[in-house]
Formats: sequence, C-alpha cells, structure tokens
Amino acid sequence: MRRCRNRHALVALTISLAALFYSYPEGFILTGLIVSPFAIRLGLLCWKIGPQFQKGLAVVLTAALCLVAPYLPTWITFLQHQWSVEISALKAGQGIFPGLVGHGFLPAIFGLGEEFSKMPPKLGSLFMACSAGILCAAGVIVPRSWRTEKVTALLILIGLGLVQGRVLEYDYGLYKIIFIGSIVWLPALFVGLFAVIRRFPFNRPEASIGSYLCLQLGFLFARFENREAVPYQAQKKMRQYEQIRRLDTIVGRQIVLVDCKNDFEYEWALFYARQMRVQILAYKSYLKLFQQRDFYGKRTLLPELGGDQIPAYVLSDYPSSRSVWSNEVFWLRPVESGASLLSVDCPNGIESMEGKRFLWISDRPTKFFIFTDQDRTARLYSEGVVMGPSIPRADSRTLYVKLLNTVQEMDVEKSFTVSLQLRRGINEVQIWCKDKVEVSKQPNGDTRALLLGIVNYDVEAATLDSSHSLRIPTQ
Repeated sequence: MRRCRNRHALVALTISLAALFYSYPEGFILTGLIVSPFAIRLGLLCWKIGPQFQKGLAVVLTAALCLVAPYLPTWITFLQHQWSVEISALKAGQGIFPGLVGHGFLPAIFGLGEEFSKMPPKLGSLFMACSAGILCAAGVIVPRSWRTEKVTALLILIGLGLVQGRVLEYDYGLYKIIFIGSIVWLPALFVGLFAVIRRFPFNRPEASIGSYLCLQLGFLFARFENREAVPYQAQKKMRQYEQIRRLDTIVGRQIVLVDCKNDFEYEWALFYARQMRVQILAYKSYLKLFQQRDFYGKRTLLPELGGDQIPAYVLSDYPSSRSVWSNEVFWLRPVESGASLLSVDCPNGIESMEGKRFLWISDRPTKFFIFTDQDRTARLYSEGVVMGPSIPRADSRTLYVKLLNTVQEMDVEKSFTVSLQLRRGINEVQIWCKDKVEVSKQPNGDTRALLLGIVNYDVEAATLDSSHSLRIPTQ
C-alpha cells in the first residue's frame, strides 16, 4: 500500500475504480456493502500513513467520480426501476433458479446443478456443499490477517442472502448476491483448503495441488450427477439465427409478427430481424425492462399501432403446417385472411391431448391474440372442456372474458364458446377463472392452478346474434 504514492499507481487505481463501476453498475451498491469492512479498514490505514497518502487517495476518488459522472443519471433511473421490480409481485428472472429457495439450497449455492431443480439434493452434492462450506468458514476464521473484516463481510453477505432467499423468496436476486459475494467466499474457499493442509505433516506443494484437484473433481462429479436438471445444454448453431436476416427477400417491406415461446429464441429473433418491419405481442424476459420502447427507439406495442399496420407474416419457434420457410428452429407463415388465432400466452403453458391442442385456464389471465382482416364478429370456442383437479367435486367453472376494457362473466359446464366483436388488426382476449384454487399441489407434485382445461380451441367467423357477445366499446 505504501507503494501507491507515485503518479502511475494513482492513475491505475483511478481507472480500476471507474472500470469496477462500469462493469456492473447495478451491483455496485451491493458490492459496496459487502466490501465495506475492507474499505473502512483501508481508510483507517491510509489515515495513519500520513497526509501525502490521504491527498493521493482523495485525488483518486475525485477523478474516479468524474469518470463515472456521465453515467450517473442513467444509473439512478435504472436503480429506481430495479427497486420497483424488487417490490413488485412479478420479479424479473424469478423461477430460473428454484433450487436456491428450495430443499437443495446448500448445493445450489455452489452451483452444483441443484439450483435448477426443485427436488431434494443428492447425497454427493450435499457432501460437496457441506465440505465447501466448512472450507469457506475455515478460510475466514483461521488466518489472522483481516479476520474481523472477513467475518463481517461474510455476515453481511449471509444477511443479504437471507433477505433475498427467505424473506422475499426471490431466487434470481439470491443468485445475484451469491455471484457478487464470490469476491469473499471464493478466495476463502481456497484459503481454507490450504489452511487445512498446513495442519498436517504433508509435503505442502504436492498436497496443495492434490487437494485442489480433488476439490475440482468433486465439484465436477456433483455437476455431472445433476446434469439432467441443467437447462440449455444443447449447443446452439448461430447460423440458423443469422438466416433470419435473409427473410426480407420473402417478406419485403411487409410487417412480420415475432411470436416465440422460448425467451432465447425470442431475443435472438428480434435481434436478427431488426432490419425488417417487426411487431411483437408482448415484451418478454429482459426486454420487459423496455416496456414502452424497443431496441430501435420506436414504440411498437401492438395496442398503439394504427388499424392499417397489420402483420402479413408470423415468425415463430413452433412448427406450422402453413409455413413458407423453416430452418427447424424458426417457422415463417403467412397470416390467414378472415379471423384466425395468432398466438396464445398461457401461464400454465401449452400442451396437447391425444394430438389436439390443450391448455389449462387458471386464476391468472390466459391471453388469446386473434387477428381479423376487417371488423367482424368471431367465435372463440373449444371442442370440449375438462374440469381441473385444483377444485375437486365441481361440475362447472365461472370464467371472466375480457376484451379491451369490457369484461364478461360466463359459466362453463360441458363446452366453451364466446362471441367477440373484433376490430381490424390484432385483438387481445384475456380469459381466467373466477373460482379459487382449493388443492394447491397435485399428487404428482404439480403446483399449477389447474382449474379448467379446454381442448382443441380455435377461432372462426360467427354470426352477430350469438348468445355470448363481447364487444369493444366505440371510441
């Protein structure tokens, strides 16, 4: 530390501090909290060294602040948004790492594959996680240097983790805490390993190398044991995504609706289709942060589009028999004339029953996106219905059907059909159950709200005198 008095060292420290902020600005406050014990100790040491070092440190902090100042307004706005997400019911990234807030949280902390699983941890993973935890504790307690600061930093890290994992039950937030806190627990892991080795009369260099390899092999074995729970294992060939750029030879300047169920496909499809006239049904994944603005600075949420801006094609990540182009990852199909069902966004996902389309309606809205080439009445219907197991011993369900700002209530027993007065373009129809869940967990472990199943649903033109009619108000 006494060497950090010359000009070159101070410049390097200034650039490093600014780079630390820019590399992960949203995690800067959390990082600051975790390393605050070390920063306080360092400040006290600087004060003892003398005025010259104090002056140099003040210059470094001032210069670093000047470097990050251009980004500060954006940083403050982003933090405000992050806080609103933190306290909202629907948090970004929630559910990606269910194991962090489940039974396997200890192996999940060390990334042994249990973070993606809701099942109890395997014995091998649990043994490795306990061993790693003991080594981390040893790495913090055994060395005498900076012991108080390391213990304090670890307690701050544990406290932040408990808030995210136990109080808020926010698995993605807990992952961020663990990731940022690796500056504390990861070095402690290896310091603890070498501290244990020094307690035994071994050849230290050989024992250190052998213990390090054994630790890494143990982690590798545990990760391999949980390989089936780890998603995104298939290798992605970017060539199939890049081919989207050549679709303008088919679609020309006509509007293309991007509708992908998988978030990964959705984001890359938007990226490679950015030169075309693109529409979306809703922002997903990280792109929800944009809400009212997309990559290109244009407002493109469909409810804000004019009646003449209707899509001619749909680019999706699910097969279609009417596709005019496909590369086995994406399918391009023309939008049918008349009334047609473009897409369905269901909280419980889309399934099939005996080769027919099937989905479970829950107490949260399922969105049906229906296209019509002119103002018309259309009928949304299903071939049959199934009373869900979330409410046993009941032969009917009460549904809410919402079109724009009009809501209709209807009872469903043996069939489902509702007539909708649609306007030219894409109409969003929301359907959900009024009934409340009585059985929150099925015998097979399914925790979804399975209230009403609809079989082979579709849309067709209907007459104006249908018994159930829901109309958009005249503006």
